[in-house]
Amino acid sequence: MVENDEHPFPESMFATLSGMAFPSRRPEFKQSLKKYKVAVKGFRRPLPVWYWKHADAKMTFVLLSGYGGSPDSNVLQAVAEHLWEQGFSVLSVPSSTHPDFSQAASSKRQPGHSPRDLMELGAALDDVKSILSQREPELLTTRWALSGLSYGALQTLHEALSEKPSSKLNFEAFVAFNPPVRLSYALQRLDESFTEGADTYLLPLGQLTPSMASKVQAAQNQQLYWSETLAAFNQDELEFLLAWEFRKSLLLAISWPNPNPRSLSFGTYLETQLLPSLNPRLDFRQWSDLQDLRLPEGMDEFHKYPRSVLVFHSLNDPLCTPSDILWLKTKLGPQMQLYRQGGHLGYVWSERFRSDVRTSLAPLRQEVLHSGLSR
Repeated sequence: MVENDEHPFPESMFATLSGMAFPSRRPEFKQSLKKYKVAVKGFRRPLPVWYWKHADAKMTFVLLSGYGGSPDSNVLQAVAEHLWEQGFSVLSVPSSTHPDFSQAASSKRQPGHSPRDLMELGAALDDVKSILSQREPELLTTRWALSGLSYGALQTLHEALSEKPSSKLNFEAFVAFNPPVRLSYALQRLDESFTEGADTYLLPLGQLTPSMASKVQAAQNQQLYWSETLAAFNQDELEFLLAWEFRKSLLLAISWPNPNPRSLSFGTYLETQLLPSLNPRLDFRQWSDLQDLRLPEGMDEFHKYPRSVLVFHSLNDPLCTPSDILWLKTKLGPQMQLYRQGGHLGYVWSERFRSDVRTSLAPLRQEVLHSGLSR
């Protein structure tokens, strides 16, 4: 069941840490970037938009970031670089759970309900495409694909299965990187990891302890060699850092008045704010079912998409159970690349992953190129 288990690191890596240590390797990729501020209809403030233009692109990938993520994330940019290297342009906006999106959309917006988040995100993407096409007619391609990381990967698969798409972009392909099979499980694990590590790694006011902060700073400044970066952190520290970054993003996204990440768990936010904001109202089980990839009947229809749906995942992702990941592998078969190591998106800097992206996207790349030449 498990393929592509060759990995450069002996233990799992997580997006928070690996994003600190592995910046882009291609100066021409950085030079291809254009940044915009787009006034989306109904938003209180402009939405930041990042677009990596590939000169020969016939298709643009919309790349959705994880919970609380944004286009300036090194993790997102690493994946964007892989897509760009394969001849695609890449468009990214802040996650529907990031402060830049949530606060731009509404001061009272409550993120974290996948159906509503995806509906709002789809409408925003339609506006972004329309406005950028008018502003720079030669900028955007006419063909589109959707991809996402973590929570963005979950949104990508929900969009692939939806009978009523949230966007008018007519996505022809869907690529998901580490989607949580059950969002409720992933968020509960983050709450648990934060609680388990808070007394050890945080000061009372919510800052990292000096010893943890110094290690994080060394990784951010690349004072550690790649082989030393992982060794500097144990597994509990890695999982705590992922949970800590998530908790800080949540507090900003909902404009929580208390900046201390100890002040609000996702579970409390869900029960006291998110669920009461939904119309119709949902209880926890109903909300959880709507975020669960195992429940939509459409999951059984993935076999109808021999190349248009691809998923990359790692067996030791702390935000999924091994049984859930193997269930997803059973459903997707050859449409899923599964790594033994890599944790939560930590494999995206490996040469094996680069090779897998090239191989997996080759049929789509050739089809798009052939179609463009025949027109």
